[in-house]
Amino acid sequence: MPDPVLVVDLGSVSTGAAVVVGDQATLLREPPTGAQVWATPLPVEAGDLATLHAFLAALRAEALRVAPVERLTLTVPASYQVPDRRRDVLISAGEAAGFAEVELFGAAEAVTLDAIGGAARDVGLEDGSLVLVCDLGQTWSTALLRITRGEAFQIMQETSTAGRDLDHRLFNDLRAQVGEWLDPRLAAPGEAGRRYWHEAADFLRQVKHALSPLAEDGEVTSRIGPDGPVYGLTREWLDRLAEPGLRWIAGSCRSLLARAAARWSGGGPAPAGYGAPVATVAQGSTMADVAAVILAGGHAHLAAAERVLREELLRPVIRLDDPELAAVRGGVRFAMAASARRLPADHPRWRVEPLSWDVPTGRARLERWLVAPGEAYQRQSVLARVRTADERVYDVVVPEDGVLLGCRGRDGDVVGPTLIASAKRPASLLAGDPPDKRQELTGSGEWLLTPDRRLLVECADGGERVRMWTLPDGVMVREFHPDFDSPQPRQGRVFIPPSGRPALVAWDTSGAFSVWDVRSGRRTATFRDAQSPFGVLVNEPEWRLSVASDDAGTVGRYRRSVANVWDLTTGRKLEKLTDDWQRRLTGYRERSTADGFGEHAFSPDGRLRAVPVVGQTGPTGIALQEATSEHEVFRAEHGPSVRVRVAFSADGQLLLANRESPQRSQVDVWEL
Repeated sequence: MPDPVLVVDLGSVSTGAAVVVGDQATLLREPPTGAQVWATPLPVEAGDLATLHAFLAALRAEALRVAPVERLTLTVPASYQVPDRRRDVLISAGEAAGFAEVELFGAAEAVTLDAIGGAARDVGLEDGSLVLVCDLGQTWSTALLRITRGEAFQIMQETSTAGRDLDHRLFNDLRAQVGEWLDPRLAAPGEAGRRYWHEAADFLRQVKHALSPLAEDGEVTSRIGPDGPVYGLTREWLDRLAEPGLRWIAGSCRSLLARAAARWSGGGPAPAGYGAPVATVAQGSTMADVAAVILAGGHAHLAAAERVLREELLRPVIRLDDPELAAVRGGVRFAMAASARRLPADHPRWRVEPLSWDVPTGRARLERWLVAPGEAYQRQSVLARVRTADERVYDVVVPEDGVLLGCRGRDGDVVGPTLIASAKRPASLLAGDPPDKRQELTGSGEWLLTPDRRLLVECADGGERVRMWTLPDGVMVREFHPDFDSPQPRQGRVFIPPSGRPALVAWDTSGAFSVWDVRSGRRTATFRDAQSPFGVLVNEPEWRLSVASDDAGTVGRYRRSVANVWDLTTGRKLEKLTDDWQRRLTGYRERSTADGFGEHAFSPDGRLRAVPVVGQTGPTGIALQEATSEHEVFRAEHGPSVRVRVAFSADGQLLLANRESPQRSQVDVWEL
């Protein structure tokens, strides 16, 4: 379940807040005791970090009574664009108030989400719809948005002071009627004067709301205090005071649509931020392409608002219930949909594989890694969090248990379009998720794995052909055909000298030897033994060769065998051994023992052990075991073989089995 979230709508006359736990929300209708209720502009306009921090801390204390809230989602005015210092101030204030994660969400986008889940069902706001949001709070704004996969993305916005201008006109009307009573109170020093200002503002808001449902000739009269004079306001007069601002709203809506179509559909510059715009407007779009106009904010109660905008724009107008709370309700929906902003990694193959996440909008800022390299994690854990340019925070989650090996990007870096980490999964998961066989490489010769376990080498037809493949992609990078000087029948094998570079040692029946560097195809040494060889052995650590032959100086029934020792680097004969020379030639072998294959193999991290499965007819498969317990987690059967040797690739992603039979040799490769 996503972490509990406190959702706060700042910037309205009354602060809306709710605690979201899963799919349940608890609305905090009244601000906590001691918390100041702002009127626009926000304290952030003046950079009052301390005041805002104190307010959010008080809200957090109230929210903690409901749930252990560590995340904060703030809905912010449409005018707060990126880059914008005010956004940084809000995030800093939230973090200072004790929230581990602070997310900013546009108020216009929140209002649209509220409309999608409420009154707009009758209008039919479908995926891809364009909508206009008219937020008529104290600051009036318009925003053009597109609905995409159940979310709303702001394309362009415009803001005016029309809301405050209307309140000023009403306040002047109030003073014109009751000024002799009101002015002395407003001029009172200190807290008393501020209290009368707030009481006057609340009184006018109540009068406006009372007029909204009345007929055009309706009138409201009320006293401004228990002992104050009567103030009267008619619907007609209120409509006339509001009409200039509403006409501006309608003109702004038309302007937004025209400018958005001209700006982005024609390949113009993208807006500032980490990534490209997430929504565009087709060239030639008209108001007929707008699905609806949504009204929110306190002044949405104005009866003239719906009428004027419908007449001007000729589009459906949606006035939301309790429009002052539309942004916080939309913020709640945004918080409830946090699971949709969990970025699942591509399902990793077993062992060591990269985890990758597509970064929303192409680029985002890496907030922090929540799991350190070397730490284990459980399935669906949040490994990291990223913040997009519009201040949305996305959880980076993993599909299975595992151990984080490494990650790209440091906290605070801008990342994208992909965030990458490497991880390994528990060995026990192999039983339910067995590895896939990736390749079957067959031939007639011998196979070696270079000591670095990054290249496969095949030596075929007695050294006539040597081929090399890369791991893990299995691309043949070299095919080498030695240029032998003699037409005599020959033999050859690949060995690994101390340099680690595979070398072909080849000889013919006449005793002519040559040494070739396989990677470059260059001949590095040649020499000739005096006798026809019948036993050729190589000491790879010392890079020497011994040639066994019959001693030409002996006669009779019993002939003595001898061995000549040669330096494979220089081609120089070092010594001649007689009699019990086999005992003296320790470390000499007919085939390479320095390659990466073995009778058993441990994975690079030591957690797995691969062994052949031996039956009555010989090796019939391979098994993968947990190294500590020898518990078998994977087995692959194959036909009877003469010899089977196993290995892991250098990165642990591949398991290899080198099988030899009388007819052919084969390397099977499993992707772990």
